[in-house]
Amino acid sequence: MDRFAPAGVGYGNITEDTLEKSKKMKVSKLEKKRLNREAERMDKEVTVCARCHSLRNYGQVKSQVAENLIPDFDFDRLISTRLMKPTGKADTTVVVMVVDCVDFDGSFPKRASRSLFKALAEGKDASKNSSKLPKLVLVAAKNAGKSTLINVFAKKEGVKVAKLTEASIPGTTLGILRIGGIFSAKAKLYDIPGLLHPYLMSVRLNQDEQKMIEIRKELQPRTYRIKVGQAIHVGGLVQLDLDSSSVETIFVTVWASPSVSLHLGKVENADDIKEKHCGIRLQPPTGVERTAELGEWVKKNIKASGVSWEVNSMDVAVAGLGWFSLGLKGEASLSLWTYDGIQITIREPFVLDRSRSLERPGFWPPKTISQAIAKQNKDLST
Repeated sequence: MDRFAPAGVGYGNITEDTLEKSKKMKVSKLEKKRLNREAERMDKEVTVCARCHSLRNYGQVKSQVAENLIPDFDFDRLISTRLMKPTGKADTTVVVMVVDCVDFDGSFPKRASRSLFKALAEGKDASKNSSKLPKLVLVAAKNAGKSTLINVFAKKEGVKVAKLTEASIPGTTLGILRIGGIFSAKAKLYDIPGLLHPYLMSVRLNQDEQKMIEIRKELQPRTYRIKVGQAIHVGGLVQLDLDSSSVETIFVTVWASPSVSLHLGKVENADDIKEKHCGIRLQPPTGVERTAELGEWVKKNIKASGVSWEVNSMDVAVAGLGWFSLGLKGEASLSLWTYDGIQITIREPFVLDRSRSLERPGFWPPKTISQAIAKQNKDLST
């Protein structure tokens, strides 16, 4: 038997693949599991551009100069005419508007909704005759959370899709993205760039300032009990004065990011406080020179009324920043100062309760600002 050569290619069912497999070394079960995990990890890895990498890991764009060259998203042309234009073979289009619940009036895409209703009316007959699965289009203002919502859907359904880039600054999504695999069968889901609302406070701010006003954690109320002749500063962005009231004091609760500094003082000193401390102890903005760049400081008169001291009576919302909740049993006249063009909305109270404790007059600076001021003073003294 030693004289016989081993069976080769062509003998029986033996092929070259058969011989190659027989030469392979045996792999243990533990090693197989490791190799499988490595293969799954490689499948999940997605190559991203430098811009997305910077946004995901550092919360800022790679180059602000290049960012300014990116044209604004043309909603009417790209959505109303491309994704929703009725044709004989058109799919049914379902539009989902993503709105920030704490800034409903500021984040609701009003202009886009008008264009969509017009396009939907034109394609109504074609949609009735369509038997195809629908197209779902997510529409929202910049940084309202569309991409975050899609990522949550994908995670909940256990779907392996490329993770969309999320960041604290608006305008992260640049083009129309089609996402497959989240919904059943072949239903199409589209994520589009956020719409630019010029009346949002966040649009006026730079990247560092946008991070300061972004609400990342559960909101905590900061409540003041103010009397006629007092004013509340919210950073260097908004000022609320109590001009007159039928009651001695009213409750004012500030709902905004804890990274935004506050100040309670007298109306007669409000201009000096803003001039001396805006961009320093009152942030945002993040610098004295930024104040003039934000626009003209204008006033809006507000009439408030309430029937109970126990709960808030009404809200005064500042688009893209936060809102004041007013609590009183009587009537009051207030003045709200902010930059020209920022949308101010009077609405029913979003939250009835207020803080259990009251804030004191003076500055309420975030920890980061307090530490920076302390370091600056220490450097000056040395």
